[in-house]
Amino acid sequence: MSSIKTMTFSSAKTSSFTEVLVIKAKEDVDYDNPKWYKNIIFDEATLGEVAKLFPERGIQTDFDVVRLVQDYGDQFKEELDNRIKKR
Repeated sequence: MSSIKTMTFSSAKTSSFTEVLVIKAKEDVDYDNPKWYKNIIFDEATLGEVAKLFPERGIQTDFDVVRLVQDYGDQFKEELDNRIKKR
């Protein structure tokens, strides 16, 4: 019975240490910042098309597209349609 407790305690220590390492690594690379998210809302092809339509925005991530839509607000659909027609 004591070996089971020891194994559980040992596993908990290893698990906790691993969790701390993962958390630290995520903090170091700003992992939870949505501006780095890619292919969560838009697939790569869609992201590329939006980037071509709005080259001045330097779109690389889903967050960039969300910011674009926010900036244009209610006029986004009209602007998008105009740029598609000009292609």
